[in-house]
Amino acid sequence: VDALSHGSAKRVNEGERRFVVYRYGPSWGNFRFGYRPSPELLARLTERRRKIVQPLSVMERVPNVG
Repeated sequence: VDALSHGSAKRVNEGERRFVVYRYGPSWGNFRFGYRPSPELLARLTERRRKIVQPLSVMERVPNVG
């Protein structure tokens, strides 16, 4: 799904363009790419927005070292 994208036409109206990056997949792949929102970011968000940015609680992981 990482290769799916849509383009847009040239912007002709005033203001800024906004976009949303939406990733979806199984819950166990939630933080597959290592992204974690900072505590500062989460503190600035409303509860509703926090659930969008971090829908599941973070599972702490310790790498297996052989």
